[in-house]
Amino acid sequence: MKNPEEKELFLDEEEVVVLDASPIPKKLLRNSVAINGRDFWGRGAEIKFSPYAASGWYWQAKKSQRPIKISAQIMRAQFRRIRLEFAGSVLETFEHVGSLRWLGLEGVLIESTPWPPHFGSPLELWDWLKGALIPSGYIEWKELHDRSSSLGFSADGYTVINANRSFPDAEREARLQVNVFCDYPGLKPEQLVFELPRDDRALEKVFEAYVIGWPRWTYWASKLATFLGWPHHGRVMWIQEHGKATLNLALKHRLADILGVLAFAHPDGLIAARVFSNKGGHKSDINAVNVYKF
Repeated sequence: MKNPEEKELFLDEEEVVVLDASPIPKKLLRNSVAINGRDFWGRGAEIKFSPYAASGWYWQAKKSQRPIKISAQIMRAQFRRIRLEFAGSVLETFEHVGSLRWLGLEGVLIESTPWPPHFGSPLELWDWLKGALIPSGYIEWKELHDRSSSLGFSADGYTVINANRSFPDAEREARLQVNVFCDYPGLKPEQLVFELPRDDRALEKVFEAYVIGWPRWTYWASKLATFLGWPHHGRVMWIQEHGKATLNLALKHRLADILGVLAFAHPDGLIAARVFSNKGGHKSDINAVNVYKF
């Protein structure tokens, strides 16, 4: 197999501000924001984000239950999605929701239908929330001290998390580095390296990428489902429509999925670490994160 081309995400340098080890600015909700739409199956759905007077993110699974603090320990890898599970309640496709924590969103209470509105990427959720946010200090970086590294496997690949001390001494400022490798049959194998903190615009470019439509035959199944009323064909990256650009978009979406898990490796902050995913998936991400106990 050819060596993949390692590169930074394609972003114009003048558009991106690298924050040089600064903490990530924290953003709190000024008021509740309810977002309505169609879930993955085309049914009516709603997700509501409300201010919560505590650090971290919380999930109100049922009105009769107390909110639970969200962590990777209540995440479960399902077919092409991550599910939150608690006391018989579920919240599907959480990877598209939780990744927003890397944009500084904190002190949040979530209420949702089991399947929230489906947008195919995190960006549309963020667009709904941006106008209701106020700055409020910074989110704390959390070091991983108990182990130097962790490894999680999925069916076809793996995810490795190395503690921040694996950086050379001269580069020990707190940050997250994620290296993603993807290899789809018929597409050139490629990898992407991305570091945080970054300006919000850089993450928004990552979060705009839809999930890849794979295998290829699902394109025609989706076309047929569209005639039957399925509303989300346009929220998938199809190689039939994007050609060679598909893999770069797929790398961005895979990065967003990883960030959705890493955001809750530590419930009270964001982890400083080096992460490598070699054809990994939701299962390997969750398994690697859950090695660490806080």
